[in-house]
Amino acid sequence: MWHIIAGRCGTCGAKKEWNEKECHGCHTPRNRYGRVLFGFVLTLSVLGVLGAVVIGLEM
Repeated sequence: MWHIIAGRCGTCGAKKEWNEKECHGCHTPRNRYGRVLFGFVLTLSVLGVLGAVVIGLEM
């Protein structure tokens, strides 16, 4: 998971550019939506935690 944050290939660890279609080290195809998906999941997680805290404070 840290590879997405660091901007590296999940297979070989090579540094990637934002517009590359495949890794220059191991030539595996890139997931173009990895960062978008990570941001979406992170946002939902934060909203879930905040919701649980608010509900917990109301009880």
